[in-house]
Amino acid sequence: MNFLAGFRCLTDGMSLLRSSGSGLLIALPAFISLCIVSGGIALVIGQSASLELWLAGFLPDWLDFLGTVLAVLLNVIVVILGLWLFGFIAMVVSSPLHGVLSARFDAALGNRGTLIDLRIGPAISSAIRREWRKLRYQLPRMIAVALLSFVPLLNIFAAIAGVLMTAWLMAIQFADLPGENRDQPFDDTLDELRANRGAALGFGIGIALLLSIPVVNFLVIPVAIAGGTLLRHRLREQKRPMAPVC
Repeated sequence: MNFLAGFRCLTDGMSLLRSSGSGLLIALPAFISLCIVSGGIALVIGQSASLELWLAGFLPDWLDFLGTVLAVLLNVIVVILGLWLFGFIAMVVSSPLHGVLSARFDAALGNRGTLIDLRIGPAISSAIRREWRKLRYQLPRMIAVALLSFVPLLNIFAAIAGVLMTAWLMAIQFADLPGENRDQPFDDTLDELRANRGAALGFGIGIALLLSIPVVNFLVIPVAIAGGTLLRHRLREQKRPMAPVC
């Protein structure tokens, strides 16, 4: 599969979303994300005055003019980190629903073999273990891209590297759900996406574009789940041997 085929999985996922009849399951992940992220950011912003006072305590009087600049910079950094942190928390909290929703899409595509445990306790435990495994893969790569932005000359490539890395990690996040439902190792997802890197990046860039649009970004999760399930379905289909022609 190529880049455009991967991007098409996201757009076709919208059709799958409408035809799956998953109603409440579609709305719940978006609602959970909206509540956790907006609540978390409101909490962070509410503490911004305390952060500014804390920062001012470290500055000598002759550097007071830097207080405002550093306060703005600190607030921006804290909000970005807060978005990531509370977004991750929202992803973990709603991840059992992601698995159930992916299983529903898989069934709509005619696939069988999902092993998802619908009991709340085991589902949350399994989701946290899987998210932790993904985080161990994601963090070193995110840190590497962040460090690249501080290297002279190379930092001009940091923005491009950041976009590509975000697309890759988004593809992994949502295309892994069908594998998780089948109790397949996380490495199987990585191997399959590496073998179809163009399709994975096309799918991931589509998600990244939607996530960059205010309000829409809270609604993109169900679409991304449908698209990721469809991507893995099509990758499995292309590996199946064709029936011999008599």
